[in-house]
Amino acid sequence: MSDEPAIEKRSAWMAAIGVLGLFAYWCHTAFWSGQTTLDTELRPVLEASPPAVLERITGDAPRQYWAGPVSLDPDANPHRLVLSATVRRGRESVAYRVAIVGGNGVVAWEEGGTIHHAASQQKKQQSRQDGRLEKRIRQPSAVFQVPNSGPYTLLAELDRVDAPAVALRSGVSEGRPSIYLAFGALALFGSLAVLRGQWIRRAPRNG
Repeated sequence: MSDEPAIEKRSAWMAAIGVLGLFAYWCHTAFWSGQTTLDTELRPVLEASPPAVLERITGDAPRQYWAGPVSLDPDANPHRLVLSATVRRGRESVAYRVAIVGGNGVVAWEEGGTIHHAASQQKKQQSRQDGRLEKRIRQPSAVFQVPNSGPYTLLAELDRVDAPAVALRSGVSEGRPSIYLAFGALALFGSLAVLRGQWIRRAPRNG
């Protein structure tokens, strides 16, 4: 019985290391790995848009943005985009779609979905002069490959955001499942050991 507090303390540290390891490794693969190829604000479509962008316009142009061109090479595969934008507090999600378009107008890669604020990486909220509360969100894309060397243009559609921007990283890590599994197992077993220790302490003792 005398060793139970020490065991529980070690188990708590084990769980904390597992959770922090998972988060740090995810941040490394999603935001930090590879080399920055492009880091710029997104420009509204129809503002000096190149032909490859104009050919892809579908729907509401004011919600569509572009950046580039940027030179990409298959030798630097895989690549990853990180979208960022400012949104008003109170909005729970942002619909988005991004595409990488080659100089010949062919789409090399495309992705769409919804950014849920709770699941995205957020920066500290800001307060505008008009009193509106805002926050900056960041969303990493899945990794993608380009088939040929040459200039590529980014086309993005974001629903009701301010100051959209994009960072493109090349030669990124795709993440190793074995590392996620190791940190996840550490967090799980540590948490179970802590819960077991708490259950033993609270259990009624005979005599």
